[in-house]
Amino acid sequence: MPRSPPVRPRGRRGGKYPGEGSKDPGGRKAMKAINFLFAVHNHQPVGNLKEVFSSSWERAYEPFLALLEKHPAFRVSLHYSGALLEWLEENREDFAGRLRALADRGQVEILGGGFYEPLLPLIPERDALGQVRFTQQYLGEKFGVRPQGFWLAERVWSPQIPKLVAPLGLKYTLVDDSHFRYAGFPEEDIFGYYVAEAEGFTLAVFPINKRMRYAIPFRSPEEILEILRRYATDSGQLAVTYADDGEKFGIWPGTQHWVYEEKWLERFLLALEENREWVRLLTFSEYLENFPPQGRAYLPPVSYDEMMEWALPPLAAVAFEDLAEELKREGRYERYRPFLRGGIWENFLVKYPESNHLHKKMLRASQKVHHALQARFISTREFPPPPALRSLWRGQESCAYWHGLFGGLHLNHLRHAVFCQPCLNMVLGLEVFEGAVRLADLLAQIGSSDEDFRQHLRKAASRRLIGVPTLGGVIPDALQIRRDAL
Repeated sequence: MPRSPPVRPRGRRGGKYPGEGSKDPGGRKAMKAINFLFAVHNHQPVGNLKEVFSSSWERAYEPFLALLEKHPAFRVSLHYSGALLEWLEENREDFAGRLRALADRGQVEILGGGFYEPLLPLIPERDALGQVRFTQQYLGEKFGVRPQGFWLAERVWSPQIPKLVAPLGLKYTLVDDSHFRYAGFPEEDIFGYYVAEAEGFTLAVFPINKRMRYAIPFRSPEEILEILRRYATDSGQLAVTYADDGEKFGIWPGTQHWVYEEKWLERFLLALEENREWVRLLTFSEYLENFPPQGRAYLPPVSYDEMMEWALPPLAAVAFEDLAEELKREGRYERYRPFLRGGIWENFLVKYPESNHLHKKMLRASQKVHHALQARFISTREFPPPPALRSLWRGQESCAYWHGLFGGLHLNHLRHAVFCQPCLNMVLGLEVFEGAVRLADLLAQIGSSDEDFRQHLRKAASRRLIGVPTLGGVIPDALQIRRDAL
């Protein structure tokens, strides 16, 4: 893989970084250095229980924020998903001021993304653009920032992502180092950032270091420093990226006691401060401005390792695990690891009919809502977005369409929340027409509603929308339509 020619970094305010090939007064070579880029993704899904929002704030989000305020030298990039931001705005009035103060003093860089945490490649492009643009507008109004980078939900990558987001002014995103391994990159080259391109649109992509992702916050600060020391170089140009869920800092089992009561996080921040001569904490935008890319990268449509395994059908998942274990026993796993990539996210739509049903219902709702808005010349770029559009976007929140270790599709209240949003949009879309089109004319149709070439009947009768698959005789959903929408 060709690399860009080395460029001497300018450094902040034009000065030198520690370890930048300089010498001390005694003529000795300066110590090796590494740039450490740290990001935390805070997310609660649409429809999650109110007590989960509240306990997550008390156990993880608030104590993490408090330690940031206490340690101004710790530079970090933060992402908050839309449902969580809405809850915080309504229930924790001091949050916006606290986060804005951290951003104003340059300690925190706020990341953008799809507002309601959609999988961008799996929703209509018009909605993907709308959700990303809505996040930019929201962050600008509430926190006075325009994000330079964005959080890619579940790191579900598509080669067309650069073309989608670059016109919106976004410069970078974060994906797992496994994305690069699947593209054939050797481990020793997966540092800093690479430039991805689609039809001439470019985007910087930072690889998330899996070793760091597994170590934080479960290893001691001393062990994490030793990992960083392995990556330090004389030039000090390389960067190691850590990025993962904020729920690891207080919500995951046992982490509240370990991270806060036993003060792991505070000890970690103090260790970084004590080693700041060779561990340089930068935001992603700062690193992007001061250091060149490692080269160009064209990444396949993948997500992180665990997601690709979860997406496999049961028998294939067992065979995949057996093969991986066999290669590990034979000492050949690392050699062939780039070719062991499991499935793709879309397999969840095959593995779980419920997921496919939700997904296709969302696609139909998107068509109806956008058609209704166009009929009234209502712009999808309005801020705040029209209620029908915002409701549609809530129905695109990704957690109810798949599962990980902690539920998702398996949690009925998440499925219910997503299911109700697109259905509500069908009603709100009708209200835009002001009765110009009858409900039965718009909703009653015979077609392939799950896009699987099987006929389904959807009919409106007595203010109920009922889905009746022709195979199996099951009624999967029945929606009570609002009386004033008829």
